[in-house]
Amino acid sequence: MAGRCCRDAMHGVSTAESPYLHHKNVYVRVGGDLPIHAHYGFHHYAMWGGTSPEYGDLPDSWDTYKKIFLARIQLNVTLN
Repeated sequence: MAGRCCRDAMHGVSTAESPYLHHKNVYVRVGGDLPIHAHYGFHHYAMWGGTSPEYGDLPDSWDTYKKIFLARIQLNVTLN
């Protein structure tokens, strides 16, 4: 099993000014000693905080980060 988690500031790549990016992933490899192995996993991305031209200042507190980390809230979704 392997995983990774990071939090970083994003500048100039979205409609919000200075948002944060949260990314985590987890993978599991199954198969053991068998000649065939399978990898299962997921990625979770969330952009949060910053200043939106439409909504103003977006939440960026430690409490908000905990909710983003646990995928407990959904502020806005844009699919490109």
